[in-house]
Amino acid sequence: MYSADQLDQQANPQQQSKTIISYLHDKITTFLMSGKEPQLEKLKIDGDLVTHFFDSVDAMSDSAVYGFIEELKGDIDLIMQILYSSTNEMIVFFTYMLMMLKKLSPVDHSFTNLVQMCKNMAKEINIDAVDHPTSNTQMAIQ
Repeated sequence: MYSADQLDQQANPQQQSKTIISYLHDKITTFLMSGKEPQLEKLKIDGDLVTHFFDSVDAMSDSAVYGFIEELKGDIDLIMQILYSSTNEMIVFFTYMLMMLKKLSPVDHSFTNLVQMCKNMAKEINIDAVDHPTSNTQMAIQ
């Protein structure tokens, strides 16, 4: 027997807020298991998957890293939604992006692709901050 609260919860399930770490963990897991880059199967994960992945991008092919960045770009609206939920989420995400930039060679296509993605995201955040000066984004920028 269901109560009215249980029926209401089933009819309108509350969306659990996803953290950037859980998003990246899911994205990396899917990417590693996709089989698109056979060399990724050799990647040994020690400890935290997300941190280890971003620490290991220099051991991956440029095309593999480029492909991963393209997958992130495909989810840009979801990523921005997560980033806007909390200043901490924004800090964590861009810290991982900087870790990746530090490991990549500036002549790699993946490096240029990542810089362009971060530049576009920063531009969007700044535009939003001007349009909505009381948003979480504005607080993050200050």
